[in-house]
Amino acid sequence: IMIILSIHVPLLVFGLITGFTLLLAIIRATPAAVKNYSVLLFWCALNDLISVTVDLISMERYLHLLENLENHQQAKFKLLASLSLNIVHLI
Repeated sequence: IMIILSIHVPLLVFGLITGFTLLLAIIRATPAAVKNYSVLLFWCALNDLISVTVDLISMERYLHLLENLENHQQAKFKLLASLSLNIVHLI
């Protein structure tokens, strides 16, 4: 469990920081020549930021489920597999 947290949580925090930084850069420093492209970048960055935020919020649920599933190895495997897919998506 701790290995997953030590990988997953720093990636989520990094995603939040870079998402906010990208949104600020798009809002404050977009030249007029690429204004149309910045709209696309803004919505993509906002989508990624929402995804990372929701994933960070759901970490508490994952932890609670892992603590309650000590004797159910198959359920643990399914939960860990879903977490690993989220980690791969973030990378």
